[in-house]
Amino acid sequence: MGQGKTKISRSLLDLQPSAVLDFFRIYPNTVTKPNTYISIHGGSDFGGAIFWQGISYQPVPIEVEGFEINGNGQLSRPKIRIANVDYLITSLLQNNEDLIYGKVVRKRTFLKYIDDINFDGGNPFGEADQSAEIAEEEYLISQKTSENKLYVELELTSPLDLDNYEVNNRVILGKYCSWLYRGEGCRYNKQPIEQEDGANFSVPVGSDQNIWSSTKVYLRGQYVYVEHNRMTVNNQKLKTYYVSTQNGNINNQPENNPSFWQKDGCNKSMTACKKRFGASTLPFGGYPGTDGFNYG
Repeated sequence: MGQGKTKISRSLLDLQPSAVLDFFRIYPNTVTKPNTYISIHGGSDFGGAIFWQGISYQPVPIEVEGFEINGNGQLSRPKIRIANVDYLITSLLQNNEDLIYGKVVRKRTFLKYIDDINFDGGNPFGEADQSAEIAEEEYLISQKTSENKLYVELELTSPLDLDNYEVNNRVILGKYCSWLYRGEGCRYNKQPIEQEDGANFSVPVGSDQNIWSSTKVYLRGQYVYVEHNRMTVNNQKLKTYYVSTQNGNINNQPENNPSFWQKDGCNKSMTACKKRFGASTLPFGGYPGTDGFNYG
């Protein structure tokens, strides 16, 4: 490993260094599935998969910001925007509690050090070396800040940030509710108010149509819920609500048809909580541990 670090140090000082590649491993749930991850890269230099240290990273458009190190000692909270290709990330969110127990590992190296398997006849840019790595950085997923059909944006935080210290496997966030929306602790069970990013629905929310049925015809504004067979709250299946955006909406499964349905959600802020419960009836007087302090 020492020799690899020496190579990296020299490459950083080269007058004509090769391209720097970023690789990301996303672990959706470090509590129940600590060894399960998806591996992706930005796809700007290669159109297909890239092998690095024997692991295949698939091409998915990615934008990142805020990974720089601050000289004042303040821990960074970078953001990563991942293209929602075929609703891959949406599926990952829905099946893993919005990634509240997830983490992201970012690995970086130079093009000239990636595995020989990427090229016919070996690496033409240099000598492959799996130990020649610029950095490996680990971040917890603090929250999902945006989700749409184009991309999903995640805010990350350092494991050293005490605002995210875990007590009994529940993440503590200074400004955000840690309860599962419509789940244990929250228990909101009325009509949808807004989308997960805090945006209003594109249509007025109307009447309750109960559980979604593939044979029913839905109108704009009518809302339904979909039950999750493997997730329960107080021995009842967890429900996700959706609002129909079109008339004549039939046989369009809500989870996979965002052009027909908008998903109900909560951005976990105090303001969002007040919209649902009212300022005078907030559960616990506010978020646990805040003593009703208003972050809104």
